[in-house]
Amino acid sequence: MRKHTKKCWGPDIITSADKAANANKVRRTTITGGLNPQLITTAFERKGKGKVTYSHRQHTKTETRAEIVQWVSKSKRPFKIVEDCGFQSIMKTR
Repeated sequence: MRKHTKKCWGPDIITSADKAANANKVRRTTITGGLNPQLITTAFERKGKGKVTYSHRQHTKTETRAEIVQWVSKSKRPFKIVEDCGFQSIMKTR
């Protein structure tokens, strides 16, 4: 967990947590200090990787298929996952 926190939010958050007396203090100092829960980009931003940007353009059918293939292969999911009724439902909502 420490390695993940350091990688994603930087060593300052680890130092702040180490200095806290208990878990409630950690929540108060890191969430209200280093991490702003009001900004979703802050929650998913990684230090040193540049600004997080998002596209508001909908993927084409070909781009969607390519993204699904990439997700299935990179996360080592079984190819049959695309036949799952939950997955099918999500894909129909786009």
